[in-house]
Amino acid sequence: MTTGQIIQKIRKEKKYTQKQLAEKCGMATGTIQQYELNKREPRQEQLRKIAEALNVSIDYLKTGKSSDELWNEIMRDVYKSSIGDTIREEREKQGLTQKELAEYTGLTEKAIKECEGNKDLPPIEIIKSIASFLAVNIEKIVGDLSLYPELKEDMAQNPLSYARNYSNFLEACERITKTQEKFFLEDYRKLNGLGQSEARKRVNELTEIKKYTEIEDEFYE
Repeated sequence: MTTGQIIQKIRKEKKYTQKQLAEKCGMATGTIQQYELNKREPRQEQLRKIAEALNVSIDYLKTGKSSDELWNEIMRDVYKSSIGDTIREEREKQGLTQKELAEYTGLTEKAIKECEGNKDLPPIEIIKSIASFLAVNIEKIVGDLSLYPELKEDMAQNPLSYARNYSNFLEACERITKTQEKFFLEDYRKLNGLGQSEARKRVNELTEIKKYTEIEDEFYE
């Protein structure tokens, strides 16, 4: 809708005539008529007066949406990107391909690609499946629960159903460990005999140093 059409729509909803609206704004009736017919575009000052007379925001006159709605759309785009990036990062951290994650969660590879490609906010059931398998707190993936009001309400009513699944968590830790071991082994095999001998020696030295053998708490966050 154009600004003129929006002005006309709100004016009629409030049961004002063009003359009444013009008087409230301190304008000529013909000016309001021209705005509504899209023959003239109101400047910022005129928009402010019309917005005050109709008790709406200037944003609403320009877009047909409230400031809150516009802000929510912006944040939706921001979090849409964040959700896809988080899913991709967690998947890669565990050494999984999109195809493997799809198979493990019972989803299609296309669904995983669309999530990570930030095409749109993923359906909540897909978010649940991915979060459960990767043993990641669902709030870490979603970021802003207001994007999924039904999820926020469900979490409040059934908090235990969203607690981290311990067996999934252990499986995730094991996958991460195997991936790290794989990368370590690949690097180790690049060394010649002398290099491999030196690498083993240094690893043995590190195992004797406490700060390199203690479990890192942040790994489990």
